[in-house]
Amino acid sequence: MELEKLRLDSRLLPKVWKIYEAAFPEDEKRSEGTQAKVMRLPNYSIYAISKDEEAIALLAVWEFENFVFIEHIAVKEHMRNSGFGTKILRGFLEPATKLVLCAIDLPKTAIAKRRLGFFTRCGFRLNEFDYIQPAYSTEKKPVQMKIMSCPGLLTPKDFEKAREEIHLKVYGCETPVTEI
Repeated sequence: MELEKLRLDSRLLPKVWKIYEAAFPEDEKRSEGTQAKVMRLPNYSIYAISKDEEAIALLAVWEFENFVFIEHIAVKEHMRNSGFGTKILRGFLEPATKLVLCAIDLPKTAIAKRRLGFFTRCGFRLNEFDYIQPAYSTEKKPVQMKIMSCPGLLTPKDFEKAREEIHLKVYGCETPVTEI
């Protein structure tokens, strides 16, 4: 497997965009135009993971001073449940020197419970704090989620600081969103 940081002119970007579009509900992803703007930001990176020159997965992360936020991770649908996601995430976590955070859907559905299990097997811990993913645009809705962290749990103070930084820099909010 190869990992390639994508730029707007990367040949794999259209293939990765198809994986992104198929993997996430409308309220949990941005538009292609907004994505192009985000890709120009210095603390954002989106990677294509390819095998035999075929894009099979993506990993999108935000680098902050005290933590890294995994915004999206997805494997091509027909390649899910084959160990690629675990290999990608563990490969990302292995050299990590900072706390790594991600947001997951509330574990109420079968697929949400599988995602929780996936991140837990990779070393993440589920924090009990209420977390709302702000809307990506005025046409989309905020989403009730949970924050997972690796290697350990967040303190209430660390959660509030991380939520504020994520909401302001990832979603462009003026203040953290605490209610839907």
